[in-house]
Amino acid sequence: MRLLVVGYLEVDSGKTSLALSLVRALKARRRLVLAAKPVAGHSAWHQYQTVINSRRLGLLVGEDAYRLAEEVGTLDRVQLLNPVDVLIAPMDPAKAGGLVEEPLNIALMRVTSCAEGLKVAHFLCEDVIKRAPLLLAHELMEVARSLRPAPRKLSLSEAREILEREAGARADECLELLERECEDLVVESFNNAAAPTPRSLEADYVLAVAPGRIDLFEGSEYKEAVSVLTSLGMLTKLTVGEVSKYLKPLHTVWVRPVAESFEEAYREPVEKLLRRIL
Repeated sequence: MRLLVVGYLEVDSGKTSLALSLVRALKARRRLVLAAKPVAGHSAWHQYQTVINSRRLGLLVGEDAYRLAEEVGTLDRVQLLNPVDVLIAPMDPAKAGGLVEEPLNIALMRVTSCAEGLKVAHFLCEDVIKRAPLLLAHELMEVARSLRPAPRKLSLSEAREILEREAGARADECLELLERECEDLVVESFNNAAAPTPRSLEADYVLAVAPGRIDLFEGSEYKEAVSVLTSLGMLTKLTVGEVSKYLKPLHTVWVRPVAESFEEAYREPVEKLLRRIL
């Protein structure tokens, strides 16, 4: 069974908490389950633990992918579960004309190819790191020196071009491998994107999460809606909210607010959903 988890909000929809809850519930049923985060981005400042983890592993990896890989016991192959990873850095306003943030300000990037074995490539945007706040810039260069294979230097525009041109195809190569290794695959999208890659739309069900609710969509209907909207020229910016306008959920479950342990908030709603689809 293929499950695609998407979010209505650009940040803090609850995708990772829901994905982790799904994995745990499926494992409790003794099903062979894996998880994937095909494309991921994370902040060197707001998610500094990812900088620490990446330096320790010698591999660029984000927060969500790390947690999912830990849950399914494949941290040693996190580059397969998360083929494309991007580390974003803030800017020092004194170096950037008063600016602090810029969309897709890539400091480091990793792309994994799975077509002929696992092949990892790291990339370094030195100009971006030079514009980062001083102490963070030093940390990022330390991470870059720890990565294996060593990163190739390129410009920010070149990094963005690789991301746009290759990310989907490389990630889908790895998704194809994962599908062969499990009974159930839980795929988490990024931000509020309707889907992280084309192959991820080959899902039996799509679970769209927002604070307080989870909508369950039939996979083929969701894919068809994405296909129609994409044909109208909406591919790169297509969001979950735009797709959901044209679909009726099979079912909706409600999620109680909690002060902490967000995965626990999803335990009961996930059980209700799985009783419907298994």
